[in-house]
Amino acid sequence: LLFPLTLSILAIPIPAAFASPVYDLLRILSSIGAEALVRLTDIPVLREGTVFLVPAGALIVSDACSGFSALFGIITVALILCHWERSPLRRTVLLLVAPIVSVCSNTLRVAALILLAQWSDLKILDTPIHEISGLVSFALAFGVMVLVGWAPARRQGQA
Repeated sequence: LLFPLTLSILAIPIPAAFASPVYDLLRILSSIGAEALVRLTDIPVLREGTVFLVPAGALIVSDACSGFSALFGIITVALILCHWERSPLRRTVLLLVAPIVSVCSNTLRVAALILLAQWSDLKILDTPIHEISGLVSFALAFGVMVLVGWAPARRQGQA
């Protein structure tokens, strides 16, 4: 029971004073990446910090879209995978990869929402699609983390 009880520490809410700088960093990282992805299309985009200007209008990456919740969840997944992993090297890899996977997944989400808003209407961001995109983003990051945690062990077992 020691591991689950210790892991339950992650259920303690993080005070805003500590979370705010992380929100800001995640918003900027996701915005920079999303801008690069949108530029791969023929859609003109201008980014000022976390505000995007596209022909359809202005969009902002708010704290709620920073990917903070997903990051917290993916770190928890990484800790669970580390608990099952015996190799210190693979444990380290899992913990180092978790924030990268989470930010990349959220970056894809932000870029996809910008493209959807441009191709359809900005009002699409007021629909359940916006919320569902967060779940899809987390599911993608979760799947990648499981693959990262599982693939080396599988190869090792086949050797």
